[in-house]
Amino acid sequence: MPDFHTAQLLPSPYDSYAIALAFGYLLGSIPFARMMNHLSHAEEVPESPDGKLRVLDLLAAGHRGLAAMALAGDISKGLLAAALPSATWDIDMGILSAFGAFLGHLYPIFAKFRGGSGIAPYFGALLWFHPQSALIMGLVWLLTLLVTRYATLASVVAVVLVPFSLIAFDQWPYIQLFGGLAALVIVRNISNLYRLINGHEPKVTL
Repeated sequence: MPDFHTAQLLPSPYDSYAIALAFGYLLGSIPFARMMNHLSHAEEVPESPDGKLRVLDLLAAGHRGLAAMALAGDISKGLLAAALPSATWDIDMGILSAFGAFLGHLYPIFAKFRGGSGIAPYFGALLWFHPQSALIMGLVWLLTLLVTRYATLASVVAVVLVPFSLIAFDQWPYIQLFGGLAALVIVRNISNLYRLINGHEPKVTL
């Protein structure tokens, strides 16, 4: 007969799922763009009309160094959220945590649930799970941005190609995660895509 008291002390799989998801979400909620904005000695960049402050806002204001550090921080959120639970538990926990980090970036509890589009943590998680696809994504994003100067278009094109890259490399365990996250990136950028179609989307100055 199992020891009732011992069984109570053992964590259930659902506890591990909850911990992985919460870890990823809290990590993803760290608002690096706001942190860089507040910690710098430069003049602070005001929030956009929707109450958000993104890496592109820092770049548009001419703070390239701050934008680069914020971008690196946002990428690291996805990377660490995927890597640490994968190393501690297993790949499934890493996938769940990466999903949590993506949601945290979109709806950060530390920034009044006003976050970014999710492209940076998406890339960071992909960098851990399949670096080859991450390289392709990064090159496609950069090339599209250089040609068109539209960050929204570059992000959407890059994430749409990722599932096909994973299929080509026979990386089926990650198709569901990155396919689903790609759909969320597109949904998150719907308003930007409408502005792009109507010719109202601002171009990125590099």
